[in-house]
Amino acid sequence: MKFKAWEARKHIEASYKSALRELGNFLSDKILEDDTFDKVFKKLTHAQQSKPFNQWVQSLAKTFITNTLEENARTWRQAARKSSQGDMIRNSLENLMEDTHTGTRVKELVADNAKYIKTIPKDVTQDMAKYMQEQAFKGRRTAYRDADFKKMVGNMTEKHAKVIARTETSKAMSALTQARSEDIGLDWYIWHTSEDVRVRNSHKNMDNVLCRFSDPPAPEELVGEKSAGHYQAGNIYNCRCYSAPVVLWKNVSWPHRVYADGKISSMTKQQFKKTFGIEV
Repeated sequence: MKFKAWEARKHIEASYKSALRELGNFLSDKILEDDTFDKVFKKLTHAQQSKPFNQWVQSLAKTFITNTLEENARTWRQAARKSSQGDMIRNSLENLMEDTHTGTRVKELVADNAKYIKTIPKDVTQDMAKYMQEQAFKGRRTAYRDADFKKMVGNMTEKHAKVIARTETSKAMSALTQARSEDIGLDWYIWHTSEDVRVRNSHKNMDNVLCRFSDPPAPEELVGEKSAGHYQAGNIYNCRCYSAPVVLWKNVSWPHRVYADGKISSMTKQQFKKTFGIEV
């Protein structure tokens, strides 16, 4: 039975999305009864560049990554109780230094998420421009004054927030799992999907495959689709897959599907040991 604790937490995604919704209210409040729509855009641009907005972005990014880090550490503690490397795992959890893979990745994730959050006002503004152009063609040149316009801005924000929250929650959990694995010296993991109808075909093919952090697969190439590049489980848009590090080889069933040299092969335990020189 797989160890589902490695999955990204739904409550963290929900909390992140809820916080991002506040951005919709923030943007809506900047839309006033101006004479021209250009003034609306100027107000939104000024708000996006303001110090309070940037402080809010940094605070949200740090809170999100800190919460994800705590959940990830809780999962590693559970894994430590099941592993012969329990002491090493616990020592890694107690020493989150800047020069570790995990410490470095935390800083990168905060910066990345701050960058993604800052794109929302720009994306919403582009959506608004498209909307206003469509309304102008219909002869409604003051559509931004309509009572429903602010609500629409909130819906636009919700759309972008939903994608960011889902994608970044999965990516952050995956990145922290990989960083901690690298700090401990674990390279192998099992790719798991969310096992529902929304799983894309290329990821269904990766389900329960043994992979290495040092050799990420290109899932789309493996099923003859246009390549989206090489990446780990959970590290692409709208992906809910996750990596489960192999902390105890006796829990791996054989024969097993293994990704190596750009292809997936079914290997027996002896074939795996001979190929990779690992005692399993």
